[in-house]
Amino acid sequence: MWKGDKMKYLITRADDFGSALSANHAMIQAVEYGNYIKNVSCMVAAPRIEEGLDRLIGLKKKKEFCIGLHAVLNSEWESIHYKSVLSPETIPSLVDSNGIFAFHPMKYQEKMPDVGEAVREISAQLDKLAKLGVCADYVDTHMLPEAAVPGLLDALSEFIKSKGLIDQRYFYTFPRAHQPELSGRAMPEEDLAAYREWFQTFEEEKQYINILHPAFYSEETELFCNSVLTGNQTAKTRDAEQRVINSWVLEEYCERMDIKLLKYTEAVPQGDTTMEAVKYF
Repeated sequence: MWKGDKMKYLITRADDFGSALSANHAMIQAVEYGNYIKNVSCMVAAPRIEEGLDRLIGLKKKKEFCIGLHAVLNSEWESIHYKSVLSPETIPSLVDSNGIFAFHPMKYQEKMPDVGEAVREISAQLDKLAKLGVCADYVDTHMLPEAAVPGLLDALSEFIKSKGLIDQRYFYTFPRAHQPELSGRAMPEEDLAAYREWFQTFEEEKQYINILHPAFYSEETELFCNSVLTGNQTAKTRDAEQRVINSWVLEEYCERMDIKLLKYTEAVPQGDTTMEAVKYF
């Protein structure tokens, strides 16, 4: 549908709404006052999902963006845990007796989740999101567990198709250059310059994706730590991302460079891109 034009196309997605109050506020601000973020992914298994969600829902009536389910089957932080919607005894391969998900998809090598249990839990998460007032446009997953669990990718795709929703499986296309990795150590002007240079690598008629995890620096985001990342590192990185998107400069760059920002409902499926996503991350 785009053949012959001079445009480039970019899906922009903010992940982890619900993970922290400071994350929710950062995404709401980005959507309310800017136009760069076109998709917001919600974690109903996270502790802060209900705080600010009404504002996000209200904004969807005024602004052009999609809301999706960020399906969770694992945790990743030592101090913050994500808990299942279903009771632990109904999905024993996924959670411990307290309903807490495994720490990381690599832990599945020790205890492989049952595909049926995984799909039922994701279905319950989608139902909970609907009960909270969100009619989801798409489903994506937290840390791509479907790439680690045999059979889950196809089972999840069938489930998403049955619900008439858009499946992340077909939209992970990346430029040759990796999206800027913001550490929080650079000045905002330097981070914006890195994005400008990244945008300059885009090719005409190609569709790409930019995935961010914006959050204001806070004591809450300092709890996002594990054996690889300190809480300070994570908090600084996520704050740098919110500063970039809430500068409202990126959309100006895109307009000047003929980059159209896309909701999932406007994007074109690119074939199965799951393994490209695994390699990229």
